[in-house]
Amino acid sequence: MSAVDYSGAAAASGRALPNRARRGTAGADPAGSAVTRRIARAAACVLFAAGIAPAGAVPGGHGSDAALQACLAQRNGIGQAADPAAARRCLQHVAEDGAPAAMFLLAQMLADGDGGARDDAAAHAWLERAAELDYPEALQALALAEPDGERAEGLMRAAAHALAHRAHETRAVRQGMRQAVRRE
Repeated sequence: MSAVDYSGAAAASGRALPNRARRGTAGADPAGSAVTRRIARAAACVLFAAGIAPAGAVPGGHGSDAALQACLAQRNGIGQAADPAAARRCLQHVAEDGAPAAMFLLAQMLADGDGGARDDAAAHAWLERAAELDYPEALQALALAEPDGERAEGLMRAAAHALAHRAHETRAVRQGMRQAVRRE
């Protein structure tokens, strides 16, 4: 049996987690995967809206934050006509530079066929890559699609752990910004 160590996921469960996804058993139910994508997208939106996952907090890559914002502007038609195909190409480049937020968004577009042909295998591969970087939304999406309850629980625990780290980092950044403003 092959295994993937999602760092936080393995630590949360105390062991490496089986990689059923690469063997093709995860997300076998097409109706369930569509529901899972909607739930994961809604969860990500709630996190962004709550300020726990600010849109500008994108680790990885060189200038990935600005590049991700440009991709989102293309996708959503902010300051330009919406162009999902161009946004998908843009996200591909940013994801390849190592930005887990771009990996997650690209996975969503691939799974939905937004901006091009639907590609569930590529979508799942990008989710796996983002999860390996402890991106909470990717860990959560994988957990929701996981048929093995024990592995799903480990992935959810890893998502919660990664989210707690993100919240702590966000608070630290905000506190540092407030202190910098007070000094001026």
